[in-house]
Amino acid sequence: MTIQIQKRILNAGCGNDSYGTDRIDLHATPATTKVCDMELGLPFEAEIFDEVLSRQSIEHMRNPGRLLEEFHRVLKRGGLLTLTTDNARYWRYLFRAKVYHGATDDDQHFGIYWPYHIENHLKRAGFEVESSGFANYFGHRVKKVDTLLLMAGWDAVALPRIQVVGRKP
Repeated sequence: MTIQIQKRILNAGCGNDSYGTDRIDLHATPATTKVCDMELGLPFEAEIFDEVLSRQSIEHMRNPGRLLEEFHRVLKRGGLLTLTTDNARYWRYLFRAKVYHGATDDDQHFGIYWPYHIENHLKRAGFEVESSGFANYFGHRVKKVDTLLLMAGWDAVALPRIQVVGRKP
């Protein structure tokens, strides 16, 4: 008889995304398995997750370094953190600052980053950076300007997100 071991995956700031075995968010959604305020720490034991996914959360944190230290704490050795956040170089954020405001008063943003900012945060929290770059995201309507900028090789201003992957040594 073969025993299959399931990876334990934390989706931090899950919203309506059902990826992962444990899904946390500040507000309850159909996908959320536990409601918690990540600003206060993560309600999990140390070294229990194989993977942590955090999409569009770090820009809402007043102290992103503390959150990354918590991700490091709950990851097993060799575990991966995939972090996606807004790209400060994206042309719509550069030229139309109003676009970056939250949809509601509850949707507060405290930071907007370039890739090396996130890389520095990850390294400071004890991660080894495996990859870093610009990304699109599901639901983003590609504008003609985005397409032209991508064709010119200007990913830094054409893509609205940054994705950085770090590993816990």
